[in-house]
Amino acid sequence: MSAGWRITRGEQQFAAKDVAELKLLGVGGKIQPGDLVQEPGGTAWRYAIEVPELDGLIKPVDIDEADIPIRSGGGGAALRGLLIGWGLVVVLVGFGGLAWMWMTPPELLVADKAVATSKTALSSVPGMETPDGASVEKFSMLEIVGVQDKSFQVVTADGQRGWLSSDAVAPVVMGPLEGMATEYSNLLAQPDSNASKVGEVKLNEVVELLEKKGDFYQVNTASGTGWLGTSQVLPGYMFSQVLKERYDPKFNPNAYVQLANYSWTPSGEPDQPETMTNMMFHLVNPTPYGMSGVVLRITFFDGDDREIATQDFEVPRLLPPSESEFDMGGLHLDGIDIDIAWDENTRAEVKVDGAVALSAADYSRLKAEEEARLAAEAEEAEAK
Repeated sequence: MSAGWRITRGEQQFAAKDVAELKLLGVGGKIQPGDLVQEPGGTAWRYAIEVPELDGLIKPVDIDEADIPIRSGGGGAALRGLLIGWGLVVVLVGFGGLAWMWMTPPELLVADKAVATSKTALSSVPGMETPDGASVEKFSMLEIVGVQDKSFQVVTADGQRGWLSSDAVAPVVMGPLEGMATEYSNLLAQPDSNASKVGEVKLNEVVELLEKKGDFYQVNTASGTGWLGTSQVLPGYMFSQVLKERYDPKFNPNAYVQLANYSWTPSGEPDQPETMTNMMFHLVNPTPYGMSGVVLRITFFDGDDREIATQDFEVPRLLPPSESEFDMGGLHLDGIDIDIAWDENTRAEVKVDGAVALSAADYSRLKAEEEARLAAEAEEAEAK
């Protein structure tokens, strides 16, 4: 079995299991131009900038000398020493002559876009301990326009400009709802590998992520809208842990709905072949998305782990979003009746399926409709 891609930097060595992970490391700034890379099963080493699979993904960023902090008394020699200490000078011999590029200091990784890692505020100058500008909410998308003194100069979505410390900003290479194609792929008309082709996607092409069904993303590309397999695209939100926490539930909501507690109480007697079983569930939603369409797939097994019965229960209510880490969205359900044959060794397993993560506007609209429906049902029950 192949050991994957090997990357060496000085005495350090790490690996990527496949091309997708190699690209992820490259785009995320983990692979530097002067790193040595060995392909799976190979014996030769190449500089990272010579590896075709990384072409265009590990571009060094020019740093203005005025933005580099220099200790007094060092002069030009200190500047040169600092640059050498920070990174590798790569000489590119090309059609236009020589181009010199300095690698970005690890603490000053520069990208076009970034996300705020916590609720904070802008400062009018870099390095300010007490911010004096507009507030910035956690998960806010930012544009990076400068870097100085371990601070980023950013522009917010509403045009506010200011400085944030590097620990309050996570640079990203794509928008959270964009993705990068990991290979040349056919764009499909439906989320099915046998569906007809409606377009093509080039290697490393950036696409817009619309939704996810099963093992396919619906994407918007230069050649139109269609579906790509999940292995054919790297979501932008995966390049940052803070973005993953914010956006992964949008595309994988089933994985986040938690079954905090459930119980079932058989009614009738064990010797009866068919009895009514009353079940109770408590669901928890730790995500910022309200959810609809949740289905509980309940499977019963006998004492020998043989499957007795399976039934899908459609949750009739919306699952509210989490308001904070201390106030997660929850929903209690009880009185669910299921007919099964059972004895004292019968057990149940429950899996979540069908969940749809809703936008704030859609959740508000559907919540208002749900409350009106429940109020009407209560009035009808009271009238009886």
